[in-house]
Amino acid sequence: MGKVIANLRQDGQALRPGQIVQGKIVAIYPNNKAQIQLGTTLLIAQLEAALEVGAKYHFQVQEGREIPQLKVIGEALRQSQLSNAESLLQQFGIKPTKGNAEFVELLLQQKIPFEKDQLQQAVLLLDRAGNRLLAQQVLLEMFSNRMPITPNIYLSLFLRESNEFYSQLLLLEQTLQQEQKLNHQVKQQLMTLLARYTGSSENYKLELVQRLTDNPATFNFLKAIRFINRDMQYSDWGQQLQQTNKQDASVMVTEYNHNRILQVLTNILPKAPVIRDQAALFLQTWGNLLHESVTKGMALPEEQFGKLTYDLQQTMRTVAQQVDFQVLNTPKDLRNIIIDLEILANQENQTKIGEHHTRILKDLFLEQTRNVLTQSGLNYEKVIHQEEMNPQHTLKGLVTQLMQLSDGNTQEVATRLLHFMNGVQLQSIQESDNFLQAQLVIPAGKFGLSSDIELSFEGTKNKDGELNKEFCRIMFFLDLSHIEKTVIDMHVQKRTISLTILNDYPIDETIHHLKSGLKEGLAKIDYQLTSVTYKPLSNNQLADKKDNIPEKQHETYRGVDYRI
Repeated sequence: MGKVIANLRQDGQALRPGQIVQGKIVAIYPNNKAQIQLGTTLLIAQLEAALEVGAKYHFQVQEGREIPQLKVIGEALRQSQLSNAESLLQQFGIKPTKGNAEFVELLLQQKIPFEKDQLQQAVLLLDRAGNRLLAQQVLLEMFSNRMPITPNIYLSLFLRESNEFYSQLLLLEQTLQQEQKLNHQVKQQLMTLLARYTGSSENYKLELVQRLTDNPATFNFLKAIRFINRDMQYSDWGQQLQQTNKQDASVMVTEYNHNRILQVLTNILPKAPVIRDQAALFLQTWGNLLHESVTKGMALPEEQFGKLTYDLQQTMRTVAQQVDFQVLNTPKDLRNIIIDLEILANQENQTKIGEHHTRILKDLFLEQTRNVLTQSGLNYEKVIHQEEMNPQHTLKGLVTQLMQLSDGNTQEVATRLLHFMNGVQLQSIQESDNFLQAQLVIPAGKFGLSSDIELSFEGTKNKDGELNKEFCRIMFFLDLSHIEKTVIDMHVQKRTISLTILNDYPIDETIHHLKSGLKEGLAKIDYQLTSVTYKPLSNNQLADKKDNIPEKQHETYRGVDYRI
């Protein structure tokens, strides 16, 4: 996320004493005045040093009695940015290694101001980094957002960039399950809260199965693929599901418990369109012959039945590893084949399944989002400071208490999670006078994703200092099972929405099918979808968004901003 989200920096006139900036002498004016360019900002300076027009220099901001001063560091810069970086390191007494020079070069290229002490701290952190590229990315973010360059802040952001929220939560949950020495209410409270995030408890899985199958279309689909015994009635299904999981056995359900049905739903339902097409093709080939055989109450000739069972196995090979799809050469079994294949080939049935599961997925996402916003404790310090409520029972509050109660591996895992959450907090809000940017991380393993869902909200502020909902941008960063890394870039202008979907798979046809449903859904909440565009994700310039802070220009050179 550090590269994707635009960094908010104040303009050149807000530089602090001690900062190092690179500037260019644009013009020399009478009375030893000059126009200089610092980053994207043009300033007027009073010269007290001999400088060349068109040349670039390193300047250090210093306190001045009336106006700030810029101290020239070294000679005019060369063409090679790397050489300039090495020269600057030497001026500061820092070893000009290739790695150190490359990092300073990045700071200069991105026009990020820095101070000598900050650079010294950054070099120490880089020297200890196992993953130097990620360390550079984290430190650039820290410099750019004017964070203190301290080991704790660096560690929090490093863990945030290199780990998933869900995996850290799951690791702590598993560690606590194995923790025998700690018998404290904090452990029990934390286990209960962690289960809401990870969805690993048996009660949650059973509830999820009930929600997923509380739909006739899904129930009939599971019967058609022979996962549920065909004698089971939908009206009895909920009660049977509860009973089965109490006894862990059932004559009505083949090799069934809620974990197994979750596995089947996860593996087979995404392939339902393929199964539908294969079932339709099978009926086109064998439908008439099967109907004729059933009508006459006769079995098929052995040779034909052999071909039919082979074709049926090929048709059902998508589900063959999940369930035992065996048939007998009897009119009753042949009739059941027709019934089951017609259910699987029915487009309307599949549409109902898709709509039902989409609603559940939406509900799960909203539930998890509420968990993060209300129970994670990401506003822990603010709540304590304002004494609004007791935050001790939030996730962060309980993890903090666990660190004090535990030792060894448990304490280490809890500490990592706490650092990670601190990193999430540090990245959660960036703002300037008129611009606001917020990030939200949603643990997504609970509903089948391998990576967290990350959301970014950005736009101008309204009169109350909040994000202007009429003119904003919302971005979703996803890692999906089948189409992998995906970015959804949504622009909101008044009540109109335009979407850009970035992905490296050919998903144009999928987008086309989903567009009408999306348009209808937005219309229900009084929004109008104007466009949906697909672009490849690789090498996309989205990762290099420019700052949203407007440049400051000077029309005249009257007055002095800095003294050099």
